[in-house]
Amino acid sequence: MNKILQTTGLSLLMAAGTNAMAQSALNISIGAMVPIGPFRETVHPLPTESDPRRVEGYDVGVGGWLNWNLALAGPLASRMGLFWTGTEGTCKADGYGTVKVEREMTSFTVGLALYYPSAAKPNGFYVHGNASADFDHTTMTYRPPDDFWANIFQHDVTELNRRSRFGGMAGFGYVWDAGIRFTLEVGWHRTLTGSRKGEWEHPPTDFVVVSAGFML
Repeated sequence: MNKILQTTGLSLLMAAGTNAMAQSALNISIGAMVPIGPFRETVHPLPTESDPRRVEGYDVGVGGWLNWNLALAGPLASRMGLFWTGTEGTCKADGYGTVKVEREMTSFTVGLALYYPSAAKPNGFYVHGNASADFDHTTMTYRPPDDFWANIFQHDVTELNRRSRFGGMAGFGYVWDAGIRFTLEVGWHRTLTGSRKGEWEHPPTDFVVVSAGFML
């Protein structure tokens, strides 16, 4: 009896796993990230009137997304993903040289999506919304103007800053099924926590991303 129950249970688990694989899809995409709002340009507040005015801004960067979609019911699907984006920018202060700034962000996302005509076989328009855990990595490279030895030996100083924030992502796109399912998507990311207004810190990573990819 136990052997029959074990065999039956194993068969049910294998069937459930096979069905889940059949109802899931892996979406791989890459595209351009366009900073918006403070991420595009921020004028930092002056701690004192004698401090120089500082302006920080970022250029268009790149982004990549790896998403696993699991069909739930009809057009509804759950989404879990890994998102990465990187860009470069500058921080300028009156009377000082320009500082090079590099920003990278890795996000773990979870959310829901609506695929038409069905989540199991998407071939048309879709929308999605996700919560994200964002891990921001900022590197500043500069040469102190009053550092004699740094200027003699052409040595740059590098400062590293890491921040963890909570964010949200939403977007819409289209799936073309031509034997291989191709995707085109426009997404939006906004930082929801960890932005301390009135203090000098690197701006939050708010941006629009336009990406293209395929589904397996």
